[in-house]
Amino acid sequence: MSTYAKVIHMLELPKQRIANSGVGLTIVESAKRSAQEALERMRPLFELAIKFHRHNQEALAPTINSALAFQEAAKPVLQTILTSQKAFADMVRTMRPVTGPDTRIIIPLPTRRYQSAEDVAEVLFKKLEQRGQAKQRTKSLDKEKTIPVPDGTQWNELRIDLKDNRTVDVFHKKERLGNYDYESLGLVRRNTDRKVPDRQGELLKLLAIASIFGGSFKPTISAIADHMNISGNACQQIKKSLSRKLQIAFGIQGSPFHRYDPVAGYRTRFELRPEALLRGDGEIHASGGSLYDEATDYTEN
Repeated sequence: MSTYAKVIHMLELPKQRIANSGVGLTIVESAKRSAQEALERMRPLFELAIKFHRHNQEALAPTINSALAFQEAAKPVLQTILTSQKAFADMVRTMRPVTGPDTRIIIPLPTRRYQSAEDVAEVLFKKLEQRGQAKQRTKSLDKEKTIPVPDGTQWNELRIDLKDNRTVDVFHKKERLGNYDYESLGLVRRNTDRKVPDRQGELLKLLAIASIFGGSFKPTISAIADHMNISGNACQQIKKSLSRKLQIAFGIQGSPFHRYDPVAGYRTRFELRPEALLRGDGEIHASGGSLYDEATDYTEN
């Protein structure tokens, strides 16, 4: 029974009870009419509220149904997670006597989800293709190398001593392999017959000097750019080119540089030393005058 009907029903009092109460029938009828009129005036408001409630129910029905469906679909997954979590907790609990209470175990989360077997196959194919290309590049480097280092040589097994403005001594595990010119390293300018060092050769010299005077000169990008009067981007490109030329000259696939350090700057994986005059090896060298090599072109490349 609606609220409206309930009010009308309450107003329909038995005549005998009204008579016994001493209330006049005229007054009761008047109150009944007033209540009915008030209810009639409020009827649109009641109908609007009911309509609004139904509209909200209809609008929210898809969302509610989706949430219920997701909840049902997620139950097996959540159950699996809880089971795995419990199994892992049991495993950690059994390891506590060995690892100790302060041991922290970090499990990396997967970074990629595969939707189908085709996705997995595609990724595997790309990985195999990249590996094949890497092997081809290694074979290509072996054919192109100009410094005869033993097969399987690593950068940390090498030492390069700068001799003068044209040649370097190369050592493998402290054994001298020979004296090689900058052209053998691919570090000479192509637009001149004088075979003077190119920008990559100049960078190699700066890195050699930094290995001795690292306390006062850090080979950072900004420091090298200021010294060579170039931009920071140009400095990075020169370093990248130097890395590639050394890879080709020695036939070694890996990078000859450590990861760039903003404080320490560029660091070679091989030992690099400047000319004997700068490293102070006890030899007798000429002194006085200006350290100027007429074979070096100091103009901008």
